[in-house]
Amino acid sequence: MTTYNTDEFESINLHYYYFFQANRPAVELASRKDMEVFIISPTEKGGRLWEPSDELASQCKPYSAIEMNDRWLLTQPEVHTLSCGAHTPEQVDQHLGAFEASLDLNGQDEAVFVRLDRSRQEIDHFCTECQKCLPCPEDIRIPEILRMRNGIKAFQMADNFRERYNQITPGDRWFGGAFGNACTDCGDCLPRCPEKLPIPDLLRESHNILYRPPEPTE
Repeated sequence: MTTYNTDEFESINLHYYYFFQANRPAVELASRKDMEVFIISPTEKGGRLWEPSDELASQCKPYSAIEMNDRWLLTQPEVHTLSCGAHTPEQVDQHLGAFEASLDLNGQDEAVFVRLDRSRQEIDHFCTECQKCLPCPEDIRIPEILRMRNGIKAFQMADNFRERYNQITPGDRWFGGAFGNACTDCGDCLPRCPEKLPIPDLLRESHNILYRPPEPTE
């Protein structure tokens, strides 16, 4: 952690959303250092929330999925700012809807978040994204793929995550790693998993749901 304790920065821009909470340690460290936390791309990278599945839309009510994610972020004292990244005027309206209620959590907010948390945690083989399964000898970003699986199983979000999954490119700075079907059943990750998940099976299952072969080029 020495590298991150330089005290040379005043703010941090990062990905952190309801459906991607792996950067929570960075948010907490930034807060301890009195740094501004700026959330980027909460709607798209947060799970293409402008087109939620029917299941996700139902579970977010009375909010839209965009409003739910905004509320979840803005009621956290560590978060100072979030960008909208709106594609349409209707999406702008949904972001503005997050400000109609007090930013303090109310009973309605808490009921939505409890419902969403319960739906995620009650799926078969829920991954906590603790990162302890890493590193993988095949460079599979296991927690990232199982994060998508959580959303698929709990909220039928395969369409939301399919584009992201198919951007995986070995050696790429932003979407590096390997597809889930690159697993060789070496078993390195299994004893490190606190939840004792059958990780190789889950990786292949997720790949079969999410992978789409590239379109043929002429």
